[in-house]
Amino acid sequence: TVIFRRQWTSSQGTSSQLHDALTAPSVTRRSLLFIYYYYYYYYYYYYYYYYYYYYYYYYYYYYYYYCYCYNRTDESDLLSKIK
Repeated sequence: TVIFRRQWTSSQGTSSQLHDALTAPSVTRRSLLFIYYYYYYYYYYYYYYYYYYYYYYYYYYYYYYYCYCYNRTDESDLLSKIK
């Protein structure tokens, strides 16, 4: 919960609200900035975490089919030698 310097009322104009927000204690502004960057990096952490496993999955996907095709090639070579 963020508490500014004084409570706003509906009778006060937007300029007064803006003034209060701009003149809020620096600790409050730093806290808001910290929360913003915390969620910013939290988002990108999971963004790259997702793509890490995305490419990790496809790496093993193609690795599996590479071995599959490689073994199929060996089988065909073996059959040709038998014939």
